[in-house]
Amino acid sequence: MRWVALVIGAALLGSCSSPEERWYRLQVECAEVPDATGLRVPAYSQSGALLGYNEDRHAIVQRSKQGEQVLLELRDSVLDVTWDGEHYILALQVGDSIRILHFERNRTLRLRCQCVGHGGRFLPADRSARWAWLSSDGQIVVHYGDEKIAAEPGRIIVRDGAKLFYATSDTTLVVLDGGGDRLPDIVVWEGIAVNSGQKRFSGVVPAKLDHVAATAHVAAAIVRAGESYAIEWYRPTAQGDVVFEAQTLLPQRLLEPKGMLLSGDTAVAVFGSGVAVATERSVLAVSTSTGALRLRGVQSAVQQDGRILISDGSRAIVLAFGTNPWWWVERSVPILYRIALALIGIVVFVGIVSRIGRYRRLVGALLEKGSRGALIVVDRHGRVRRLNSVARLWLGIERGTPLGRPLAQYLRQHWVPLGEIIEQSLSLRSGIVREVAITSDGTEQRFIVTAEPLYGLFTRFEGLLLSLWDVTPQYQQWQLLNWAQLAHDLQTSVTTIRLDAEQLASVVMPNGRQLQQRILRQATTLLQRFRDLLALGRGEEAALEEYAVAELFAEVVSDLEAVVPAQISLVIRPTPLVVRLDRRRILRALHNAVTNAIRAIGSREGIVELSATLAAESIILAVRDTGVGMDEETCRKMQQPLFTTHRAGHGLGSVIMQQMVRAHGGWIEVRSRLGEGTTVMFHLPRSLYVRHQR
Repeated sequence: MRWVALVIGAALLGSCSSPEERWYRLQVECAEVPDATGLRVPAYSQSGALLGYNEDRHAIVQRSKQGEQVLLELRDSVLDVTWDGEHYILALQVGDSIRILHFERNRTLRLRCQCVGHGGRFLPADRSARWAWLSSDGQIVVHYGDEKIAAEPGRIIVRDGAKLFYATSDTTLVVLDGGGDRLPDIVVWEGIAVNSGQKRFSGVVPAKLDHVAATAHVAAAIVRAGESYAIEWYRPTAQGDVVFEAQTLLPQRLLEPKGMLLSGDTAVAVFGSGVAVATERSVLAVSTSTGALRLRGVQSAVQQDGRILISDGSRAIVLAFGTNPWWWVERSVPILYRIALALIGIVVFVGIVSRIGRYRRLVGALLEKGSRGALIVVDRHGRVRRLNSVARLWLGIERGTPLGRPLAQYLRQHWVPLGEIIEQSLSLRSGIVREVAITSDGTEQRFIVTAEPLYGLFTRFEGLLLSLWDVTPQYQQWQLLNWAQLAHDLQTSVTTIRLDAEQLASVVMPNGRQLQQRILRQATTLLQRFRDLLALGRGEEAALEEYAVAELFAEVVSDLEAVVPAQISLVIRPTPLVVRLDRRRILRALHNAVTNAIRAIGSREGIVELSATLAAESIILAVRDTGVGMDEETCRKMQQPLFTTHRAGHGLGSVIMQQMVRAHGGWIEVRSRLGEGTTVMFHLPRSLYVRHQR
């Protein structure tokens, strides 16, 4: 009876799940096309056979149940191939010229146009634009209807690194650019007139480049929306700006986005677990035929007779669309019936939970630990069943890696102690709490590992829940506190030396003044280092008060002007920002950053620039220098305790900066390149911003 109640409750809860995930106006069927293997831009002929360009045979071929038939063997070098809705379009390199031809039904080639050059590629184009060609020297030819428009190199300005181009029917070249040093989730969307080369609009779309598609009228991007994905829509305005239009939420079962394509104002989003068809207002259809969806992305998409043939260059799937005439009946189920089913499901669910109450505390622990530590669930044989994203990151297990094998097979050499804890806990079937030290790439990290036994119904042993907590910062803090105590003891003695030196009369001996200055200089240096150690040991909360950032910058420059070599310039970029911060801590961090910048420049001429920016989520205080810069390895290690590249350095400067900024709830970002200099950015919470000075 218990199992019957469990099954009934699960069924009732399933029937109460959101009906929007099942009932749509359209039906979409997804199937793999095995005959498309190895074909570029596959499409269907009028007889239903599959056409495509076979690179291995250097020919246009037709595949059917009877096998593969060569329709036209090509002698010249094929640069690229595309489909214009009716014919195959080929670009051939013939001597110093490029010939654009289309493949006729009588197995001949007809010349469309010819241009001088070497190399190039077809641009993705909508159905009205027919086709568009971009040669390697920048010449663009767009063909739509019976008209061809050509733009010479230099008339259309496209940034280097632009990844995708779309030539559209209104002679607008649409550029999707995610290259350069932009953030990986930002795509620049621009529309440029082919005739004049003038920019019509420009803006950004917050999505990865392989998950966005655009025409001259609309752009659609797959974005993360909580626990699921959504399609965001953007449109250009008459003023040339790009504005957010709407968001269409997709079902949670659609995971691992692979690509996007547009058909008019309708988007087709391809996922690793299905396909979604949507407009700005609603989702029209969803297919979750996972067996056919093994595409790496969307390289080509051919629309024919209500079908879309999508290819990634090595395999292909076909999407067939139809109407669902009964969708409105299904969505008209009385609301009272749904409420009744929900209430019955809740009663059954509460009854089951009451029988296994021991898991309530476990669920609470999972929710508490899941966001900060690594969680791994193994069965009683030591095989991995589940793990969270933090565990994947720390153990180096990629998201697509299949689970179900013993944990030891996933662990790298430095994680061997974790496997020993699991073996011991499984053999004893009891909990274990242990601290382990993990050394990777010469860096030691310390973790608290907890193994908790899991029991199911009737106290049956099911496995273990492993939780890993990174306690490296606390361990380092404990070490630094010992240094701080030593610094406090030594500071008293050095202070006494300095006071005695200040009282020395310069007339005691001929070189008395020189000796006094030497003692004072050495005592000042020692006091400076003691204060660095004490700054690391202090753990009190930050005392926040309002300060103008420009005044803080001026104070730092004033303190260091006397020791800055003449060939180095300290520059303050004007800033009106007024923020709440702990003046002593921020001055300490800025002082160390500027001192490091001066050392990086050395005896060369250079500039140290201080600036402040109010970003969307943080306040950025930046110190930029034109010094020698750092490689990636040095940049990664610079925030480790006691790490330094300077002969006279003590290795605590960067850690002091990190702790001073962390006391404000912020973090540090370092950007550097060898030979180009370094920029240290202090990211403070946006909530500390007060106002702009007038």
